[in-house]
Amino acid sequence: MFRILSIDGGGLRGIVPIQILKHIEVITGKKIIDSFDFFAGTSTGGLISAGLTVKDSNGISPKHSVEDIERIYLEQGKNIFPIKHVIHKWYRKQFWSYLLKTQFKPTGLENVLKSLLLDENKIPLKISDCLKPIFIPSYDLKSNSPLFFKSRYAFEYSKFDANLIDVCRSTSAGPTYLPPHKFNYPKDDNNEVVTVDGGVFMNNPSMGALVEILKHKGDEYYNLKDLKDEEIFILSIGTGHYSKDISQKSMKWGKLKWIQPIVDIMMWGNNQAVDYQIKEGLNFEDGTKINYLRIDINIDDKRFSDMANSDQATLDYLQQKVKDEYLFNPSLQEDLTVFLQNAHII
Repeated sequence: MFRILSIDGGGLRGIVPIQILKHIEVITGKKIIDSFDFFAGTSTGGLISAGLTVKDSNGISPKHSVEDIERIYLEQGKNIFPIKHVIHKWYRKQFWSYLLKTQFKPTGLENVLKSLLLDENKIPLKISDCLKPIFIPSYDLKSNSPLFFKSRYAFEYSKFDANLIDVCRSTSAGPTYLPPHKFNYPKDDNNEVVTVDGGVFMNNPSMGALVEILKHKGDEYYNLKDLKDEEIFILSIGTGHYSKDISQKSMKWGKLKWIQPIVDIMMWGNNQAVDYQIKEGLNFEDGTKINYLRIDINIDDKRFSDMANSDQATLDYLQQKVKDEYLFNPSLQEDLTVFLQNAHII
């Protein structure tokens, strides 16, 4: 069996998959890293994937627990996306700044990444320091093309063994929210990239992860040439989506009004499209939930849908929605149990 964990992008709504992962650890009695063989994540999902797989100083155990990552969202969210900026962004003195610059400075996120992804000697940890393969998408503005951070690339070409701080900063550089990230790959000063959030084209990385394994399972890095398609299992976890009708309001929107909603629509549209593709392509035995399970929540209150909203009411709302739609959902809990059993996780 080969088990893939895929986590969507969604800013501070990353608290949603964290709550689900905590519950899965309770069900299985295992750390998440021991339940899955491959970790894919976009934006906030990339941060979670890197944080849960990077090794500690002994080189054999993960540096961080799910609870460690949870504290980032609960305690550091306001440092990444300061509330005071959101409150004052419409003041006249900041109006032109709001239009012409990103909403937030990258300092808060970069400080968080340093706290997670430096070793005990303050040296940046790299992709090769992850205990399980990772797959994290971003987009390079210099080449105007997708950019994938992969453990396989780092194994095959040392120059692509990027620092995880650069990887997570790149995949999290959401347009309008944070500025692009510029860096050079290690051992390759001529290979400069300028990156933005992988969510602009692959907010749900499930399909990218599946294609990576199907095409390269026989490569030296994976060494899985005998792996059968039906032995691949994917658990895809979303970060919530606003589920209300916006059609009437949008009829009067111009360029300025479309800026923020179009980001969310692109992300959610990608999430749905990938979910459809995986369901059609990976479920065997007449479409029953055997090899693939998607878990997500509905956000039915617009006040709590902004992925940069760091106030306590939003965090409380999202955690309660996980309880209402995931923990207290007998059908979904049954589906999860079947998935974990078929994947030989429990």
